[in-house]
Amino acid sequence: MKIGFYGPYPTNHYLLHLHIEGSRLYAGILYPADFLTDEPDTRMAYADYLTWFKNAEVDYSYAGYPNNFTNGVFVRGVANQPAERWFEIKGKIAFDMQYAAGEDEFCDFSIIDLNIKNDGTFYGIQNRFSRTRGDKVLKSHRARAAIDVSTVLTVVFPFCAQSFEDAELIIVPYGEGFEPIGVEPDFRVSAKPPGERLIRDLYSPKFETPVVQVKPDDMVQIPFSTTWNGGSEYPHEEGEPIDRAITYEVEPTSGYVGIRRVTTDDQGNGVIRFRALDMLPGEKAKVKLNLGHFSALGAVEIEVVDA
Repeated sequence: MKIGFYGPYPTNHYLLHLHIEGSRLYAGILYPADFLTDEPDTRMAYADYLTWFKNAEVDYSYAGYPNNFTNGVFVRGVANQPAERWFEIKGKIAFDMQYAAGEDEFCDFSIIDLNIKNDGTFYGIQNRFSRTRGDKVLKSHRARAAIDVSTVLTVVFPFCAQSFEDAELIIVPYGEGFEPIGVEPDFRVSAKPPGERLIRDLYSPKFETPVVQVKPDDMVQIPFSTTWNGGSEYPHEEGEPIDRAITYEVEPTSGYVGIRRVTTDDQGNGVIRFRALDMLPGEKAKVKLNLGHFSALGAVEIEVVDA
């Protein structure tokens, strides 16, 4: 697992506390209470806060229910902050992938967002692509604007995962001068870009030729490979094969594909069998390869020619 930062980011100087433990993620959030002129009546010791945010009181909390019932409770003595500065506790959230995640929620090619509302309380944890598959929103700005939230944590899973430690990297946006506190494990890399660039530099299926010809009603076998796209975000060269099997969903726009789920070999190589059923010369079809909640990861065009 890698932890990186994308910022400074306009999160109004919220302080994110983050703890990752296998398949479990805990997060707490504080907001500077510079409006206070006197000591608050309701307060919590900072050491107690660190224990509190890493605790789920009941098992179903691991489904990702936000606990936002702490407004008006304050702490000070926060790490890396002036000792006398007060912070308001905005809430906490816990999530356990193995307890709460849906069967296909953390599939290959997943982005998980931890979002907050305009008042600084937690909105919840969502799979970005399952939520936006219908409108194919990729850009993080639009994904946030559509539900009026800010994202304080993005987790990228190139491959199906059983724990957060399997994430290729984690990006934590932060306000100017407000890096996340208590990140565990504390392994950090340099600043990282938003999710859409991380996806661009991942892997994708590649076809030997962009257009394949076939006669009416005939079947054609279309080989493809799966290789990394290159770029600077992952330690893989452009064209480097992946080292595991991938299962793609095959979606034709016309014609017929009998096997709609194709599993590659351990180097990402596979074959699509397409039949130009009820198609005439001059007509065209497109066969798309989808992955989990991400559609049209790769595509090949079919051209029907004279017999």
